[in-house]
Amino acid sequence: MKKQMEPLTEQESAFAAEHHQMVSRYLNRKELPEDEYYDVVVFGYLHGVQKYFRREDLRRQYAFSTIAWSAMNTCLINLSLIHISEPTRRVVIS
Repeated sequence: MKKQMEPLTEQESAFAAEHHQMVSRYLNRKELPEDEYYDVVVFGYLHGVQKYFRREDLRRQYAFSTIAWSAMNTCLINLSLIHISEPTRRVVIS
């Protein structure tokens, strides 16, 4: 079972709002329609915000954009894995 994301702190929330355009840039760069993929990658973005604030080792080593893009990529990969593992529905015609 996947654990739920913790709520953002006020500082994380303000930072996320300030840099939110990164989600649109990510979708544009990947040539993904926003109406289909925004809900998928935005959670990766918010997870990236949390990682950036809560893990000083990452903050010292990487730019926020690197952490956020990696987290958004992970969400897309997870979505792909879900679709791959779904059984194919077949219609039987008799």
